[in-house]
Amino acid sequence: MSDHKTKGPFRPFDFEVIISGFFGDEMFHIRISPEGVERFRIPAERSGIREPLLNVLEQDEEIVVLAEVPGAEKEKIEIEAREDSLTISASNHNRKYYKELILPAKVDPKSGRAIYKNGLLEIRFKKLEKRKGERISVE
Repeated sequence: MSDHKTKGPFRPFDFEVIISGFFGDEMFHIRISPEGVERFRIPAERSGIREPLLNVLEQDEEIVVLAEVPGAEKEKIEIEAREDSLTISASNHNRKYYKELILPAKVDPKSGRAIYKNGLLEIRFKKLEKRKGERISVE
């Protein structure tokens, strides 16, 4: 028998995936991450939702998310941010948008600033500083 140890910097499940689909008439997401598997339903009113077109830019000190949500009313745009993910929902009288995305780097959710103009939503976050390990001497 061979030993199946992982070589290199990667470990099994060292990533996160979100899968969307339908089970019967219900829309759902499944999130697979190092912390485990999580399945959650999308409420029925969100089943006719469009995904906005996105562009995610990682710059030296910030992450910029550009989302196209044409026709959305500024007052009906909701943004929820975590250190590693972002949820955008927006609507007007006949159109709904919804998108969850994993950010390419950890951010400070409290630093988030959003601007909406001409159907384009721009969201900016400051990156969290990468913490370097400290060497510990043995006595």
